[in-house]
Amino acid sequence: MSDFVKKWWSILGPGILYAGAAIGVSHLVQSTRAGAMFGWDLILAIIIANIIKYPFIRLGSVFTFKTGECLLYGYKQIGTWALVLFIALTVCSMFIIQAAITLVTSGLFYQIFGFSGDITWACMIVLLVTCVLLAAGRLTLLNSIIKIVIIFLSVSTIFAAFTSQSIAASSGPSFSLSDPKHFIFLIALMGWMPAPLDISVWQSQWYKDLKDQPEEIKQARIFDFNIGYIGTAILAVFFLWLGRNLMYGKGLEFSAGAVGFSAQIIGLYETAIGSGFGLIIALCVLTTMFSTTLTCMDAFPRVLSEGVLLINKDFNHKSRMIYLSFLSVLAVGSGIIIINFQKNLKGLVDFATILSFCAAPIICWLNFHSYQKVVGLNEMKGSFKLFSLVSFLAICIFCGFYIRTFF
Repeated sequence: MSDFVKKWWSILGPGILYAGAAIGVSHLVQSTRAGAMFGWDLILAIIIANIIKYPFIRLGSVFTFKTGECLLYGYKQIGTWALVLFIALTVCSMFIIQAAITLVTSGLFYQIFGFSGDITWACMIVLLVTCVLLAAGRLTLLNSIIKIVIIFLSVSTIFAAFTSQSIAASSGPSFSLSDPKHFIFLIALMGWMPAPLDISVWQSQWYKDLKDQPEEIKQARIFDFNIGYIGTAILAVFFLWLGRNLMYGKGLEFSAGAVGFSAQIIGLYETAIGSGFGLIIALCVLTTMFSTTLTCMDAFPRVLSEGVLLINKDFNHKSRMIYLSFLSVLAVGSGIIIINFQKNLKGLVDFATILSFCAAPIICWLNFHSYQKVVGLNEMKGSFKLFSLVSFLAICIFCGFYIRTFF
């Protein structure tokens, strides 16, 4: 491998962690469902969601590049109340989000290895394994593997979408904003497209924790961010295309259960590119989802412990213990939700994504105001500033329309 390739391969760090977190439920589940249910109708919604979230997710990374601090530090500068607000939002959503992701991962595990019985046990094993890996700090190998896996899965998805075009139905159901069920799915789709806005804080923390990086590598991190963001946005369209080609207009719909849904996802790839690739694709999908599970399992307690330390620096010497405590609470809370909602994966995913969608305007405002408070708007290009304000307005309008319609 040439020095040039080694250099850029090493740069792809948090950008790939971002992709590992994003190419999970939002892509495998929601984007594919969008294509299966409505064909091309929601492609514009996917594109818009990626565009309007970009400035606020990017602000988290740029904030750390310029200050060396995590975005939570910026929240603290607004006021302790802002930091507490984010912590409260995180606590309210993290159990549901983690439970939904773990269910998808466990369903794939069951399907690939042919297990039967109560999926709850598989979920508990996944939660336990992720906790052990995180507690032991054994993430380096997985981070290296996930780069290869995501690239392979991306190429396979693009290839499958193209090869399945010949069997796509010409017509099927249309999306209608006047249909409450359709509108709820639209909001659920946009809630995690390409990822919940919490990921701006997660990525900021990941960049902050990359210590002793050469200045050349630090300056290239915006490239790393853009590769992760643009790549996952494009891939979302291909997942929609794959669902549209193989399920739209054919009287098929995804199973509400995790195991049944996982079988259908793997079946899409086998139909498109041949059963001989089924096991390889299945393992890639499982590895990607496990990466998403592990990434989120790390991110929630990481940012919560950072928040606690910013509120009270007297706990600095107990940072590891605080992280492990939040990790344990997250695992237990997610397990309780899984026990009670394991048979309704689609409902749990939709609820988690809608929750993230409703919290989006708050996180957008916190990110923008943190940058203004600490870095200063003079450091922001005028075009990007306008882009951010227009995006914020669009997110508020979508959220307001949803709240007005259903509440």
